[in-house]
Formats: sequence, structure tokens, C-alpha cells
Amino acid sequence: MLRRILVPIDDTTLADKVLDHALTIAERFGAHLHVLYVRGETRPQTIDDQARDEAEFYAEIEGVRQTALDRLRQGHTLPADHVHATVLTGAPVEGILTAAEDLHADLVVMGTHGRQGLADRLFGSTTERVLREGRTSLWVVREDPPEPG
Repeated sequence: MLRRILVPIDDTTLADKVLDHALTIAERFGAHLHVLYVRGETRPQTIDDQARDEAEFYAEIEGVRQTALDRLRQGHTLPADHVHATVLTGAPVEGILTAAEDLHADLVVMGTHGRQGLADRLFGSTTERVLREGRTSLWVVREDPPEPG
């Protein structure tokens, strides 16, 4: 039984596809969907910077929730009160693993671009590292392959 599903998103078009998969799974099980955005490290230098960063943080949380609710309205039936938004600051892999553990997530739904750049070969993609280092089941959504040209 799935009760809590974590879906990390980023600013790519793949995020919409991942959200659709996660919403469909959550609907099927009546689960709560926790949408996560992990933002990069920022270190405010002054009180004004700190206040600005805090305002941006709360705006990001609302933006993540709104993104999920917009996808929800596009043919999904999960109740809106089953959609939760979280924003963490730090490294993506560590943020995802921490959120999955803190939420006691039953499933993590993530996307993969399938790129094989040097960084991926040396360190592994974010999705691969979450699979390797995490303890939560993982549902991976692949990016659509490019149209033959």
C-alpha cells in the first residue's frame, strides 16, 4: 500500500511527465503526493539578503505547489489536499534522500534524461545515486527520445 509518494522536480520539461506519472499512482492508491524542489546552496551575507532569501524560499514553495496543482487540473482526480510542496536547500541527492526518509515515503518518482556525460560516468546521475544510496522504492520516468531528424 502506498500512502506517501515523493516526487522531486526541477525546471525541465521532464518534470511535467514525472508529475503526471506520480499523480496517476497517487490517485490509484489514494496516496499523498509530496512534491520536492531542491534549490542550490545560498548564503545570505546581510540581514537584507537573508530577508530576501526567506521571501524567495516561500515563493518557491508556493510555485512548486502551484506547478503540481496545475498538473492536477489537467485530467487528474487526486484531491488537492493530498498535494504537498516542499523546498529544501542543498545538494539534490542529499535533499531527496533526506526528504524520503523524513516523510517515510513509500515511493519516490523521478525522471531521468538518460544523458551519459562525463559527470554522469564519474559520479552517476541524480536518479542513479538516489537508487544506489536510498532505501525507498524508486519509479523512474524516462524522457521521451528525440524525434529522428
